[in-house]
Amino acid sequence: MKPSTTRPLIRADLMADDAMYLPAPDQAVGGRENIRGVVGYFFKVTKNFVTEIRAIATSGSLVLVERVDRFELEGSRVDRPCAGVFEVLSDKIARW
Repeated sequence: MKPSTTRPLIRADLMADDAMYLPAPDQAVGGRENIRGVVGYFFKVTKNFVTEIRAIATSGSLVLVERVDRFELEGSRVDRPCAGVFEVLSDKIARW
């Protein structure tokens, strides 16, 4: 699967203005535009980023996504299993 070159990798319109991004073990980042900057930097330093969704579950306002992020970094291929938890409030991502 090739990464998309026509759609944005970060859908800021799906995030609340005051959303919080909590990337363990890094510092929390607050605000939609700040989150875009942090996540956007990651996409600038990697190539051929693709996400494989393995499982997804919901409970109330929480969404759990098990995935494998695949990308190239400094000439090496990386396959990184990970999980993300989102809290959705008023149809927007409030915490990630």
